[in-house]
Amino acid sequence: GKIIRLEAAAIRAAGRSTQGVKLIDLGDDDKVAASSLITNQSEKLLEEKPPTVPK
Repeated sequence: GKIIRLEAAAIRAAGRSTQGVKLIDLGDDDKVAASSLITNQSEKLLEEKPPTVPK
């Protein structure tokens, strides 16, 4: 699998008459499994948590 992160500021604005903005090219057999919005607060919380080691 792959993880792709895009900075919102890097996405150009689209006018009302457009059909959206294409962010990535998927291959014929590729599928999007999930998407998430990561806010600055979420990143801060992730950075503050110490890594856990499974027992």
